[in-house]
Amino acid sequence: MSSLPCSQAPPAAEGFLDFYGGWALAGKTDAVHQRLVPPPPPGTVTKHLNFDASGTFGVRGGYWFEPFPWLGFAVDLSFFQRKAEAAHIDLVPLSLLLMLRYPLLTSEQFPKGQLQPYVGIGPSVFSSHTSIDFGPPFGGVNHGNVFGDGGVDVRAGLTWQAHKSFGLFWEYRFTHVNLDYQLETCPGLFTCTGPTTTHSTTDLNLDTHHFLVGIRF
Repeated sequence: MSSLPCSQAPPAAEGFLDFYGGWALAGKTDAVHQRLVPPPPPGTVTKHLNFDASGTFGVRGGYWFEPFPWLGFAVDLSFFQRKAEAAHIDLVPLSLLLMLRYPLLTSEQFPKGQLQPYVGIGPSVFSSHTSIDFGPPFGGVNHGNVFGDGGVDVRAGLTWQAHKSFGLFWEYRFTHVNLDYQLETCPGLFTCTGPTTTHSTTDLNLDTHHFLVGIRF
């Protein structure tokens, strides 16, 4: 009796898990605060913010597709801060990234390349907490959004596969987000029973350059 040939399983996707840290470099932006109803008197004030450098860290997980090992997908969660005179911003971006890589120094031990330049790009949503003192007569404002602000995340890096199971990488990252806050009230003790009233708005754009180093498993 002849035996049936065994079917060969398709190649599995190559998963990866990254841990990284580094520096988010200083930048400048304008924060615009608009008071719509008194007190204090309605009006608009702009505060110029010159941010200091700060630490940043994050974790990223994803996989490379087969039979296209140069194409991948990743989800990234990180944290960084922006600090300036009379201003403090905490940011937690969650990014969905399309990843591309190119194999260099391929061998039997490293068929996907021991050296792998890569890029990533995708949308990002930010959780944030912002505290800014605009000075008299407007005073300080404190706002927060839970994954309510949209942005963009762009990466470029280089991975060195020190072993089949792990590697080291160096990465440049650019993030952009528009933080748009509104202070609203509505009638009713426990639930809104009518239209809301917008008391004030605060708006600022943040462009941040990150320089990172990490380990990939």
